[in-house]
Amino acid sequence: MLLSVQQKYILPFLLGLGCLSTVYIFFILNQHTNLLKTELQRKGQAVLEKLSELSEVDMLLQDEDRLSVLTKQITQDNDVTTAAIYIKQNQSFVSNDSSFTFPDLSITNYTEYDLADNLLFVQPIKDRPDNVIGLVGLAISKKRLNNIIYDIGLRLGLFSLLAFVIVGYVVNYLSQKLKKLADNAVKEAEQIEAAYEKLQQLQLKLVATNSSLEQRVKERTAELKNANIEFEIANAELKEFAYIVSHDLKAPLRAIDSLTKWIAEDYKGDLDTEGQDLIQTLKNRVIIMNQLIDGILQYSRISRVNSKSETTDLNEIIQYVWTLEKPAEHFSLNIEKPLPKIFVNYNKIQELFQKIIQNAIRFNDKEKAIISINWSEDKDYIYIDFQDNGIGIKEKNFDEIFKIFKTLEKKKYKNQIGIGLTLAKRIVEIYNGEITLISKIGAGTTFTISFPKKNITKHQG
Repeated sequence: MLLSVQQKYILPFLLGLGCLSTVYIFFILNQHTNLLKTELQRKGQAVLEKLSELSEVDMLLQDEDRLSVLTKQITQDNDVTTAAIYIKQNQSFVSNDSSFTFPDLSITNYTEYDLADNLLFVQPIKDRPDNVIGLVGLAISKKRLNNIIYDIGLRLGLFSLLAFVIVGYVVNYLSQKLKKLADNAVKEAEQIEAAYEKLQQLQLKLVATNSSLEQRVKERTAELKNANIEFEIANAELKEFAYIVSHDLKAPLRAIDSLTKWIAEDYKGDLDTEGQDLIQTLKNRVIIMNQLIDGILQYSRISRVNSKSETTDLNEIIQYVWTLEKPAEHFSLNIEKPLPKIFVNYNKIQELFQKIIQNAIRFNDKEKAIISINWSEDKDYIYIDFQDNGIGIKEKNFDEIFKIFKTLEKKKYKNQIGIGLTLAKRIVEIYNGEITLISKIGAGTTFTISFPKKNITKHQG
């Protein structure tokens, strides 16, 4: 392809450029030749006029010595090669060049001759308008003219050659680029064609997929409808289960608790230490069973209770929860800066904060127990930190503590059913938030709750 481009476009272009350069050089040389020749002609005419004026009297007096001096003075000019005076009366001839001869002795008017090596200027000298008494001749050498023309021609030739080489290089470089671009264009065209073929194949597959997808959508819609029906049934069953748990299970527990008290009171004198311990164990088991039932009810109800949101002052909630928990005197609450107001369900957030603060109070073994609350925000989230100096949690148990009825220190912390942090996490998830923690055994734990701003601002409802 490159060869055809060179043959069709580049070579004719370079040939035309060469011809144009030749014509340009010829034109420039011709212009300079004419200008220099005109300069020499003007110079020859001026010198010849001067020679004629100076030699006219001497010719009339036939003073050849004076004429010889004149010719020598004139020929001191580098351009003047010959100055000659011819007197017709006695055939006297004065010249600095013995080989010089006038082309024509019958000249009666000013005449110029363009010879091979010289420009010859001849002026007749007259004593009367019609009587020629002699001729004055002046030869100007063409050597300077030829040298200048040669120098200009050489420079123009070298310049043209250099320009021709540069232009040729640039044209060749551009032709290479053009070939590369053309090859890339061909490859791209081939790729586009291949892509178009693939696109057609994909369109066919898409048509088939759409047909299959429509069928799947219909199937999934039917499945979703059935699932919604099943969900409504399950929700109704859950409500019924909660009712059963709160009434049918708690009633026997209350009866067992009352019966245990009666036995302990009626047979107080008849029961030995082991019997009394068994009665107390039974009471504790009734308490734990009641707590488990309450935990189940709380967990099942957390997503179903009224979730109407309102502008909620978190500082007010913290103070209320702290007063409600009534921690021992060695506990102190530190709120590092006032908490913000957010648009949430008051009861849910109160329960969330209560569960976290309960956890921080129950699992703190320090003589000076401290619970610190702080908050921060970025463009999308609000972060609330609950930091305590309690017993801490092993990193391997970070996920376990959020599982329902999971208690890590059952022997040390009795009557704990492990529902608090499970409920806290569920409430945070309702607002699409996240609860995380960092902890060190013996040094304490920091729970961090992050709420997306879009879910806790008023315009979001």
